[in-house]
Amino acid sequence: MLAVFGLLFACTPENNTGDGGGDDHGDANGDGNPQAVQSITLDKESLELSIGESVSLSATIEPSTAKDEVEWSSSESDVATVRDGLVEAVSVGTTIITAKAGDRSASCTVTVKAPPVSSITLNKESVELYIGSLGGESILLNATIDPPTATDEIEWSSSESGVATVSDGVVEAVSPGTAIITAKAGDKSATCTVTVVPKPVTSITLDRNFISDYVGFNTPLTATVLPGDAFDKTVSWTTSDASIATFSNGWVTAKTVGTAIITASAGEATAQCEVKVLPYGAVDLGIVMTREDGSKYELYWAYGNLSESGLSFNNEIFGDYYAWGETAPKENYVWSNYQFSNSINGPFSKYNIYSSLGTVDNKTVLDPEDDVAHVKLGGNWRIPTRAEWEELITQCRWVPVSRQNGVKGMYAYGPNGNDIFLPEAGYWSGTTHHKDGGGVYWSSTLCTDRLATPTADHSWRMVFDTEDRQESVRSGGRNQGCSVRPVWEQ
Repeated sequence: MLAVFGLLFACTPENNTGDGGGDDHGDANGDGNPQAVQSITLDKESLELSIGESVSLSATIEPSTAKDEVEWSSSESDVATVRDGLVEAVSVGTTIITAKAGDRSASCTVTVKAPPVSSITLNKESVELYIGSLGGESILLNATIDPPTATDEIEWSSSESGVATVSDGVVEAVSPGTAIITAKAGDKSATCTVTVVPKPVTSITLDRNFISDYVGFNTPLTATVLPGDAFDKTVSWTTSDASIATFSNGWVTAKTVGTAIITASAGEATAQCEVKVLPYGAVDLGIVMTREDGSKYELYWAYGNLSESGLSFNNEIFGDYYAWGETAPKENYVWSNYQFSNSINGPFSKYNIYSSLGTVDNKTVLDPEDDVAHVKLGGNWRIPTRAEWEELITQCRWVPVSRQNGVKGMYAYGPNGNDIFLPEAGYWSGTTHHKDGGGVYWSSTLCTDRLATPTADHSWRMVFDTEDRQESVRSGGRNQGCSVRPVWEQ
């Protein structure tokens, strides 16, 4: 809207009327010809306009019979223009509008002022900005003044400069909270409510989602929080079972055998890492067994063979040899010194299901006190059963190798890609080491159906030969000395 602040007129005639003794510009011949212009006046001596307004000036010429045209001009055409008496205000300032006819002229002083602000609006009534760890978001607010020709400066202010600041319409987030941004021009104002919220975490990832380690060992675990400028990137760590695995200062510590879940949380985002803690010397091949009652259990295989000093961590070492059910190696593996019978035909004092062969106990799997792996290593270590050897043969990919030092053996690659190496250690019978007998490893299972007639002299064992690449479970005399590869039931 345009407001007119007032009209002031000042007309300054520049008329020469002679000496009062007659008109020497008259019609000397009396023939009725028009007279020359004697005077010109304007209907306004001064006026005040707002930018964009216009007004018509009226010029009066004396005598009325004069035929001279009125010429209009403005001393400052960038302030106001004039055409045929129509004055239009252009910009703030002062100009002189002159009307001229013949050699007479009259003028009007025109003052142009800016119109008052009638309203101010912002392009946004409310806005939400993020504040992150590297700084806050910003936005430009656009203010529109009506009328457009008003020249009042816009004053910007924030009700809470600790939350959001404003400069020339640019609003910048400072800290979480709410601030009112005000734009003022003249006596009019407009506001925008600015809500500053913390920039949220959108995701968290871990550099690994699975850890397999031995009891007492530490593994680094690192979290990455996105976006990088999230307001609060603090990561909190929890464990599903602190007795199995814990997290502290970037490290996962394996406590006891089992599985725990380490969870990293930042904001609403979470990431998890499964931690499988193995007994020292065990290898998880990814084999899961089923018990007779239908329940499941994981079976870990030892890295190396058993010896009197414990597990061998050089998987090329043969380890010691044991008769089935005995817990110490010896120099001569014969029936006469076997613990549970002095003859192949019995009587057997333990592990027998036939009354004709001695004491019947119906035991077909070694007791813990007769399981050399359990006796030497403790915990859940034991000799694998026949079924567990058969599962290893079935589920693994077997590759025969000959090491650079001449040790032959087989690699068994489990379903999860992990592997164990079984050296071709042979077996002992009497005082003879049958080095070319392939790999012969005890199971904990008694063989009860070797012949049509009752027998108790054999137990099941896993046998392989790198030459013919055959892996199978076969029976062998309980008195013989064979290798032991322990397993851990979890």
